[in-house]
Amino acid sequence: MNRKILAWICLVASLVLFACTLTLTTAPGDPAGAAARMERRVGKRMAQLDAFVAEALAQDPGAWMKLDRLPPDMVVYRYRNDSLQSWCHQFPVINDDIGTRVVFQRLTSLRSDVVSPLSFVTDEVSYMNLGTKWYLVKSASEGSCRVIAGLEIPDTADDRFSVVPLSSSGGVPVSVGGVPQFKLVNDALGNSAKADAWLILCAYLFFLVASCLYFAEKKSLRRYVETLGANLLALLAAYFWGRTLRSDVRVFSPLVYADGAVFYSLGAVLLINFAVTFSVVLTYMARRGLYRYIRQDRSGRRGRIFSALGVLCILGILFYTQFLFRSIIRNSSIVLELYKLGELSYYSAAVYVSFILLLASIVFLIQMLRPQQSGFGRVLFSVLAALYLVALSATFGLRKERGRVSVWANMLSIERDIALELDLRSMENDISSDLVISALSALPNGGYAILNRLTENYLFQYTQNYDVSVVVIGNDTSNPSAVRYFNELIRTGTPIFENSRFLYNEGGNGQVRYTGVFIYFLPDYGATRVMVGIAPKSNRENKGYASLLGISAPGQILIPSKYDYAKYVGGELIAFRGSFAYPTVMDALFSRAVRDRGVSHLTADGYAHFLYRVSEDESVVLSRPKVTMFSYFIAFATLALVFYLLLLALLPRRSGVRTPGKNYFIARVTYIMTFSLVSTLVAMAAVSVVYVYRRNDANMTLMMSDKINSIQALMNNYCAGVTSDRDMGTAEFTNSLQFVGDVNDADISIYSTAGSLIATTDNDVFNRMLLGTRVNQDAYEKIIYGNKRFFINREELAGRRYFALYAPVFNADGRMVAILSSPYVDENYDFMTEAVRHTVSIATIFLILLLLARFLVGNIVERMFKPLSEMGKKMIATNVEDLELIEYDNEDEITPLVTAYNRMVRDLSESTRQLAQAERDKAWSAMARQVAHEIKNPLTPMKLQLQRIIRLKERGAANWEEKFDEVAKIVLDHIDILTDTANEFSTFAKLYSEEPTQIDVDALLQEEIAMFDNRENITFRYMGLPGVVVTGPKPQLTRVFVNLIGNAVQAIGDQPDGKIQVSLRKSGREGCYDIVFEDNGPGVAPENVSKLFTPNFTTKSGGTGLGLAICRSILERCKATIAYSRSFTLQGACFTITFPEE
Repeated sequence: MNRKILAWICLVASLVLFACTLTLTTAPGDPAGAAARMERRVGKRMAQLDAFVAEALAQDPGAWMKLDRLPPDMVVYRYRNDSLQSWCHQFPVINDDIGTRVVFQRLTSLRSDVVSPLSFVTDEVSYMNLGTKWYLVKSASEGSCRVIAGLEIPDTADDRFSVVPLSSSGGVPVSVGGVPQFKLVNDALGNSAKADAWLILCAYLFFLVASCLYFAEKKSLRRYVETLGANLLALLAAYFWGRTLRSDVRVFSPLVYADGAVFYSLGAVLLINFAVTFSVVLTYMARRGLYRYIRQDRSGRRGRIFSALGVLCILGILFYTQFLFRSIIRNSSIVLELYKLGELSYYSAAVYVSFILLLASIVFLIQMLRPQQSGFGRVLFSVLAALYLVALSATFGLRKERGRVSVWANMLSIERDIALELDLRSMENDISSDLVISALSALPNGGYAILNRLTENYLFQYTQNYDVSVVVIGNDTSNPSAVRYFNELIRTGTPIFENSRFLYNEGGNGQVRYTGVFIYFLPDYGATRVMVGIAPKSNRENKGYASLLGISAPGQILIPSKYDYAKYVGGELIAFRGSFAYPTVMDALFSRAVRDRGVSHLTADGYAHFLYRVSEDESVVLSRPKVTMFSYFIAFATLALVFYLLLLALLPRRSGVRTPGKNYFIARVTYIMTFSLVSTLVAMAAVSVVYVYRRNDANMTLMMSDKINSIQALMNNYCAGVTSDRDMGTAEFTNSLQFVGDVNDADISIYSTAGSLIATTDNDVFNRMLLGTRVNQDAYEKIIYGNKRFFINREELAGRRYFALYAPVFNADGRMVAILSSPYVDENYDFMTEAVRHTVSIATIFLILLLLARFLVGNIVERMFKPLSEMGKKMIATNVEDLELIEYDNEDEITPLVTAYNRMVRDLSESTRQLAQAERDKAWSAMARQVAHEIKNPLTPMKLQLQRIIRLKERGAANWEEKFDEVAKIVLDHIDILTDTANEFSTFAKLYSEEPTQIDVDALLQEEIAMFDNRENITFRYMGLPGVVVTGPKPQLTRVFVNLIGNAVQAIGDQPDGKIQVSLRKSGREGCYDIVFEDNGPGVAPENVSKLFTPNFTTKSGGTGLGLAICRSILERCKATIAYSRSFTLQGACFTITFPEE
């Protein structure tokens, strides 16, 4: 497709995306239209829900209801005789009993009396609030079965409209079946939709592509400036547009990242990175025009400025990358350490993509400064760039980690909950004057009522993180052990404030327990003491639902599970967490590291330790498994591969003319071997990945089954005497359940055989209605109807997926009395992260091996065909008499071919030697005849002239003396001809006798030119190349130069303004030099060009016709060539000698 059309398409796409963004952001919204659309959608969904209701009623009422295709936003309950028999998904309600409208109290709250809302559902559709969500609900009945179904209605229709009840003011009602159910109102936050950040980025990228295509159509400096300016304007538009979206779009939000006014968000960084990359690529595309502009400056000033700007751009990109990498790591929660796979996010990928492109643009700058490129250069840059990014992320990541560790260490050093202590101080006077508590303290078993009074009126906000207990000490105290325990706490405790009734005690593992003492006096009863205990819930931060929801221990910060920690006071270990074996007494290694205040870092025993000195006697150590060199290598290798493949795709390659079929067999063999190798590696990698995933899945299943079996065994013991659900509602059973949970480090929930919740170790998730009070329907069906001994199910809570473990609980008679459930949140080993890490490692190593294998396969195939290639090269590049033998030591299928070739070379060499000898004999014979002819020619006129002068003398002619001088001159001229002929013959004879030596061609040419540079009408010009050394017979090569320069001088003759130019330069043929002789004489007539190097041909009077023929023979013996052409610059003759390098 035409680039111009593509450019227009991309530009239109950019404008459309930008217009959509603008429309979505500024449009106030049409509530009526939105309500109509929502009515149609809800109507279709309700029709779908009706179909499921009909299916539920049609199924066997005694069997478990199965609705496999029920969407997650729909709920179906099926009742039989007003008892819930089956359910698919759950309503977030505590009481789902529709038989009687009883008041159902929350598990630990007396102040929330809730009538079951499902009892009010009729066969008419109604909009009802159920717990934390709103539903359109209806019921249907058939015989003894009744089905209650609901469709969840979200709080918002889209980013512009909110869903509110009909009682709310304003808005447009949405009807179902013609009856209004709820309203749609414009969002109160400015009536604007949240713009999609990716639409902005896509629009910007489309604009950049359109700009590139526009420039590529006609690469001129004018278009370059236009495109660069348009890019800058687009950047500014998107940049400032993103500023207006900081409160709506997360990628432009300072909550993700911000560092000053310029880099106000991650989106701004991405826009700037893309703009810089595009500008460099655009400049690279315009390089030819820039080169032409630079060459116009003869002084070279433009070239120096261009080079300086290129170097500054490279340094600027490196500095910018280092600054931004450090800034992003320090000022955001984005993880850039690639070896921390479990912590990477989409933002990490976006940052790396932008910076990889930015660093890759350096290669384009280097290409403009140094056009030569090579495969090794690409590999070197990829290695250096990957090493640079890994080093930056590791260095700055460690600094950030040290800062986080410092915060955690400070929090760990503060054991007390300051917020709780302040509230206790403010409420203790109210508690001491509370008449209700005073009256209850005199009643038998009044402690439970006092506990409810305290948790409802004073400590409700802390019951999520703390366990509250009450002991009343009166005149008839029936629990002396509790009295002794509280008295010991009071004796060893310290008041939280001066004269405060609350004291704190340091408990085990660094936790603090608070104890309050209140004395009440009743006239008819006397004094009573009420002991209030407030203790942190056991190991809450890594246990069950608290771990899933990210709830930390009270007064403490949530520390990731991969970190272990220990606290030392006076050199002794007083608190710890994790699997690392900390010394009970601080050893010398830790002691040396904590001498100075602040965070120290060291590695030992496979762990990285961060040590923080709190005070002279107190230190905190946090430890995590150290990052292995293999993890660093995988991160480095992955980045290097990405860089290399990117450069391989973007950088232009050297174009060469390929001869069809030239490498047919080599290519086929290479393809087959490469395909086989790739198939093997892919199969091995796939098998390895599948094996690791299956092994991890099997290991996790084994660990989960062991855990559920352990919990089941303990609960069977505690439920041995249970005969009804009422037996599991006692405080004693709750304590036993808590004990089992602490032993197994898990939260446990107990459900009745009907599927309703009875007891749990974590009431908060149910009180908040994060979980329904019914057991999961799949687990119930598998255990009750499928008789499974245990069941493992994948579930979701607050957006986090986890495994839920279920098992039946039996009493001593073997009867099932309950179903237990426990979330599996063991974070000591993350199988999924390890599997992903293994997959990435295998993929990286696979790609490295693939590239190496491709290189090795190419070399092996090339070596395999090397004898054949050498055979062809030697036959093409050399003469018949210079054929060389092939050295091949292997014994394989090619050996007979090499042997036959070498035998042929020897036979040809012998034949060539004999032929050369015959040619030499023939040449000598021809030369002898030629010399005889040349000698005979001048002898005849000499004899005739001498005979004539003799006759004149004998006759006594008066002028015979005058004739003598004339004859003498003629004889001398012919003697000179005979001398020249003898010299030519001598030179011909020496062609086969002189040994070659090294010759400095530049110096030799200058010497010969100096000998001829003595004529006023001829100007010599020499363009040399110092240091050129060739091998040949120097006297004969000197004769060649003298002959060619002499011919040029003779060709010019006496004409004025004669010019002779001699040039020594690199040849267009690889491995050769050109020696060019040019003049502005008449040149050679076209009809005589073919005869130039033929013996006995001459265009000069008195010439022998052997000069150029002998020159050609001399050069051929030196493996050189000579050719004639018309001089382009001087318009005369031009002789070019192409001489091979030494």
